[in-house]
Amino acid sequence: MDGPAARAGWHAVERGASRLARWTDGRGELALPPVAGPATLTLTVTPLPAYPAADLAIAA
Repeated sequence: MDGPAARAGWHAVERGASRLARWTDGRGELALPPVAGPATLTLTVTPLPAYPAADLAIAA
């Protein structure tokens, strides 16, 4: 969650009562070490309530 792998596009870590969360600007980069052979990357994504339409930047 918080470490050197999180490169450009990440906001600061938010600490809640029972978990950590980190947001991206939509272009978050992770610098992962090279691996020899197949590897699995597991991400846990938590759904959020809908954003108000006024807060969205929608491309025309």
